[in-house]
Amino acid sequence: MNVVNLSSHADVALWCKNNSINLVVVGPEVYLANGLADHLTSVGIKCFGPVQKAAEIEASKEFAKEFMDRYNIPTARWKSFKTAKEAQDHIASATYDALVVKANGLAAGKGVIVGKNKEEAIQAVSTLKQRGHRH
Repeated sequence: MNVVNLSSHADVALWCKNNSINLVVVGPEVYLANGLADHLTSVGIKCFGPVQKAAEIEASKEFAKEFMDRYNIPTARWKSFKTAKEAQDHIASATYDALVVKANGLAAGKGVIVGKNKEEAIQAVSTLKQRGHRH
């Protein structure tokens, strides 16, 4: 059995060519976000999956929300923060109780926490930070 380094676009392309692969379905989204589909297409291997720039709508929650705002696509109200403290301060001063806290970037399904109240939402920010999310 051959093991392919999926982080190396060149290795994946070489493996596809050596094994006569003429169509690749790219997933999970981390490989789309890293531009694997772009690279494979550039070397003549057909891909099913969005190019890196289009994958950004899944890879970055902030980009997705800004895109929706720009094109008047209905979405829940949102706010982005540079630090965990900024987020926690905002939550503490919010006039509504339940808050959804999302990490920006790919999180393998672990980047969203629904806080039933302000205390849970403030804790969610800490939890996401502990999981390695910047903000």
